[in-house]
Amino acid sequence: MYRRVLETTPGDVVLRSNLGLSLVLDGQPREGANLLLDVANGPSAPPQARQNLALAYGVLGNDEAAGCILSIDLPKGSVNDDLRYSSAVRDLLAKQPPAEKLPLRGPAATDMRISPTE
Repeated sequence: MYRRVLETTPGDVVLRSNLGLSLVLDGQPREGANLLLDVANGPSAPPQARQNLALAYGVLGNDEAAGCILSIDLPKGSVNDDLRYSSAVRDLLAKQPPAEKLPLRGPAATDMRISPTE
């Protein structure tokens, strides 16, 4: 869905940041991080884009980079909280089976699946 909307508004940094976050949470943290890196380094990057990028790095296991990015906008206590959250998300995603292996319920289940990246 985000990709379709971005076709009409390709410069929307909030939509691009949301797409990057969706990719991270959909088990595609490297792709999400690559997109978020472009967004977070832009001149009009909102703090949320940097925080989403930090989450992506945290999910990828790069806590040092995540902490550096978070410290741009957040106090140390909040940085530590966010790093713990990234670790919990990383652990949760590691336990999840890939989306294509999830059990389907009913014959139309595959038709109803919508990827956040469409």
